[in-house]
Order: sequence, then structure tokens, then C-alpha cells
Amino acid sequence: MTVRTLLLAAASLLPLAFADDEASKKDLESMQGVWKGQKAKANGQEFTADDAAKLELTVEKDAYTLKANGEVKGTLKPDASKKPAALDLTRSSDNKTLLGIYEIDGDTLKVAVGKPDGKDRPTTFDSAPDTGVVYVLFKREKK
Repeated sequence: MTVRTLLLAAASLLPLAFADDEASKKDLESMQGVWKGQKAKANGQEFTADDAAKLELTVEKDAYTLKANGEVKGTLKPDASKKPAALDLTRSSDNKTLLGIYEIDGDTLKVAVGKPDGKDRPTTFDSAPDTGVVYVLFKREKK
């Protein structure tokens, strides 16, 4: 294979990478605002409705704040090119990254994340026992 052939092949992939990047940016824009927990599950254990309602996610630009029994802050990076769409959450307190997935549909946001610095990204919007996966269904808070 010649250098020219390799360059042409690489150049043909650029529009695809740009489209994926644009989709990720669009999803990040759609995530902006305050989200309230509606349903949650961790390690296979369903949260009560009251406990799920205590979860509040605020997204501003690429920063997030999660309030529950305290506050966790960090940055998030969506990747709409993956199926399901991938989400990397990096906590500011210890710089650990949680690998996750997300689905956004209007005022509904589903998020499932694995253990901090885990190597496995969840593949479904659920949480089974002994997996360390946390799943939350959020609804956008109306202004």
C-alpha cells in the first residue's frame, strides 16, 4: 500500500469522525441543566422513590455536580459514536474516571456507570448484584 493510498483512506474517514464529534457536542448541549432522579439502582438494589428523588445532576458546559448524600463534582465527556452512547465521568476529588453509557431523549436522561477506574463499561441500563454498576433515570427539572 502506498503512502498516497493510506492518506486517501485516512482523509475519507475524517467526515465520519467529525459527524460523531458533532453528535457528541449536540448531546452535551442537550444535557445542560438540572436533572432530578426518578428511578435508581445500585449493585442490583432498587432505590426507594424518595431516595431516587434525592439525586440531582447539574450539567454546565462539560462539568457536572451530583448531589445525593453529599456532592460530587467533575467533568463529563459523551461519545455519541458508540452504541450505546458512552459517557466518561471524571471526579474532581480524586481524578478517577467512571466509564458509563447514556441515552438522552428530550427531558429524559438514562445513565449507567461502573466502578471508579473500572475497566468495563456497562452495556445495559440496569444494575445487577456485585457489578458495582449504578443506573439512574433522570428527568429534566422545569424552570
